[in-house]
Amino acid sequence: MDFEKYMDYIDDAVVVINNMYDVISVNATFLQIFPDVKKSDYIKLHTEKHPEFDALLSEASTRRNVCINGRVYAVYVSPVYAGKSHAPAARSITLTDVTVYDQIAREAEAIGQILEKSNNDIKKHNAELMGKNEAKEKLARENENAILMRELHDTIGHSLTVQNGLNRLALMALPKWEESRDELIMAKHLAELTLVELDNLGQHTDGSIKAFLWKLKNSMSHVQLNVELEIYGEEQDLHSSLYIPLSRISQEAATNALRHGDADTLNISLTLTSAGASLHIWDNGKGAAVIEKGTGLTNMEERVKDMFGEIEFCIGDKDGFGVKVFLPMQE
Repeated sequence: MDFEKYMDYIDDAVVVINNMYDVISVNATFLQIFPDVKKSDYIKLHTEKHPEFDALLSEASTRRNVCINGRVYAVYVSPVYAGKSHAPAARSITLTDVTVYDQIAREAEAIGQILEKSNNDIKKHNAELMGKNEAKEKLARENENAILMRELHDTIGHSLTVQNGLNRLALMALPKWEESRDELIMAKHLAELTLVELDNLGQHTDGSIKAFLWKLKNSMSHVQLNVELEIYGEEQDLHSSLYIPLSRISQEAATNALRHGDADTLNISLTLTSAGASLHIWDNGKGAAVIEKGTGLTNMEERVKDMFGEIEFCIGDKDGFGVKVFLPMQE
């Protein structure tokens, strides 16, 4: 055949076989793979040890990668036409060495699998982080809600207790309108003050605890609760971080003295040092046989716990109720 004189100029390995699997032509590159093959040989005698390649010899036309002697070849099988009828008289089998490309493809596939696994791990880790973040956000919201409820109880509870006391005095003095006028005006003022405090709720601005206690003394005098103050030490800027818990605990103690103890005197002793603040509060109310911690006392404990401090509730031998608190300086 005319193509035989061009066979050795082809870099790829090429063998031409007829329909009976006899070798019609073979080039030098093919002989490097199958050195024992000769023209007119039955090709399958030489390929039976390589079943993947041997199976392709029966195909009329195909393309597939096979491994021969440790190398990877892209095998192309195509028909060879002869005569005027152009009927397929033989098959040309070309082997192109693609070992390097196959290795690169396998490495790329392995890298792809590693990347896919890493990507899945990252997605899983991100999902876990999102779950943790959602849990943290939920916990933060719950803490904010708890703080908000605590502030509502302490702020509104105090103001409404004082307001009720003023209203009670006003009702007692109703027959004498002029005597009830001041009490009713104060009740209106406290109602307005409660609305302002609600608007500012959650805005934990620092302030002067000394100034607050003097303000508390003045406001409680309107509901016949005499507040006796004893303040020791100089208030420093660092004490401002203790303002909220100290003010709320003092406010709650005054509210409880009126609401539960029917007290008329409340003693408050505040000692400020570089280590922190000590707050001792005692009323002369009816006290209690057993300390039952309601919302107010529980809120006090939570405030102190949040500041890593100490708190103790005390009952007198006959009457009175006391609170002792120490809050360390916050850095």
